[in-house]
Parts: sequence; C-alpha cells; structure tokens
Amino acid sequence: MEDQRGEEVRRQALFREVNEQIEKLSDGWELFDGSISVLCECGRAGCNEALEVSRTLYDDVRAAPSRFILKVGHELDDVDAVIARHDGYVIAERNAEAHA
Repeated sequence: MEDQRGEEVRRQALFREVNEQIEKLSDGWELFDGSISVLCECGRAGCNEALEVSRTLYDDVRAAPSRFILKVGHELDDVDAVIARHDGYVIAERNAEAHA
C-alpha cells in the first residue's frame, strides 16, 4: 500500500508539472472568460480529467508548491488536506511528509 501511495504522490507531482507546461503553452490564448483547462493532479493511474479553472485561481495554486488542483473525490485522504472547494474541483495541500 505504501508503494502505491508513493506512486500516486509522484504522479501528482508529474501532473502539476504537465499543467505548468499547458499554462506556458496557452499563455495569451486564454478563453474569453479568463479560464484555463488543466488536468486533474490527483495522481491516480488512468485519471485524465480536464478541469476548467480561472487563471487567477490557477496562479494562486501555483504560488504554493504543496497545493494541487483535483477533481472532487480524487483527493488522497492520508496525503491531501482540502483547503478550498469549487464547482467540480478542490484545491488540496499535500502534507509535509508526502511532499518531501
């Protein structure tokens, strides 16, 4: 179980990195409402859920390296603390032990 959780945490970091690249590539191409489409950063194998978030919220999440954007219900109970709930997604903060 510990190996599986470690793999999920590594995938979570990978999806955060993928979303950073999406953001860089889409810079200047935001939708008219100022949103950006990103991937769920849950770390679950096979998850490829797209989430629409505001550019401002996305930038705020990226300012904290331990925060992730997740589809509702995709948070890891023993790793992620939900700090904000939105329509269809949550902002979660990874605990210090998992972040290391």
